[in-house]
Amino acid sequence: MLTNELMQTMYKFPTSFAGMTNVTVQNCNAAVVTNVLDCTSDTLITGATSTSHLWADATHLSPNGHAYIGSLAASRTRANPF
Repeated sequence: MLTNELMQTMYKFPTSFAGMTNVTVQNCNAAVVTNVLDCTSDTLITGATSTSHLWADATHLSPNGHAYIGSLAASRTRANPF
């Protein structure tokens, strides 16, 4: 599906993806929440938004990261029907 290529592009040019500013640090404040499912806009690190960071925690993508992968999947499905 070209997910690796998309992730590499996000790392190289983060601001090209809805103004993403950080692709290395998680946006959920680990001192406040221990489970990413409990992360809300009130529990983000200082200065973070749901679209500013690629990662929600150490292993899970943020909503913005998921949106881009979902968009890629939808685009690939339309372009290459099974």
